Amino acid sequence: MPNSRHLLSLMSNSGLVTTRHVADRLGVTPRQVARLVERGELTPVVKAPGPTGAFMFNADEVDDLVERTARRLQERLEQMKAAS
Repeated sequence: MPNSRHLLSLMSNSGLVTTRHVADRLGVTPRQVARLVERGELTPVVKAPGPTGAFMFNADEVDDLVERTARRLQERLEQMKAAS
C-alpha cells in the first residue's frame, strides 16, 4: 500500500487535488464542495472506496470553477452598484 508521501507525489504529478484544496480555493467548507458535486457543478475524477471515500478533482476544472465564481460575484457587485 502506498504511503502518504507517495500519494501526495501522485496527486501533484497527475493534476489532482483534494476536497480540502477545492474548499480552500473557493473559500467554502468541504461540505459545501460535496454539495457542488451533488448539484453537478463540480465533477470528481476519483472517489476513494467506501461510503465516506475522499473525492479527487482535476485542478484545471477547479481553476475554471474559481474563475466562473469570481465572474458571477463581479457581475452581482456591478448590478448592485447600478441599482443603488
